[in-house]
Amino acid sequence: LPLWRQLAATPASVRRRARALAKGLDGAEAVEAETVVGGGSLPGYALPSWAVRLAVADPERTAARLRAGNPPVFCRVDEDALLFDLRTVEPADDDRLARAIGYALAQEA
Repeated sequence: LPLWRQLAATPASVRRRARALAKGLDGAEAVEAETVVGGGSLPGYALPSWAVRLAVADPERTAARLRAGNPPVFCRVDEDALLFDLRTVEPADDDRLARAIGYALAQEA
């Protein structure tokens, strides 16, 4: 099951994926993060993770565009940036995620 794979992924493997994804996105960087398990249904329980942090002019608008895309992409808005937690993405979907982000950013131009 995807959930068990995501829970079992090591921080090092998630970090490698985050760094690889960030390299392909202008202005992106890999940052340490925490994944909240169960959408918050387990209060106080989080796993160490890595995310791609992408600074954009209007994070709320870009996040809405990503959610409405095909495939829909969910991310966190953190101050002036979007955070994509790679622990919550299947490794086989990393390329699709990169394309979806790129498409959403191209729509802003």
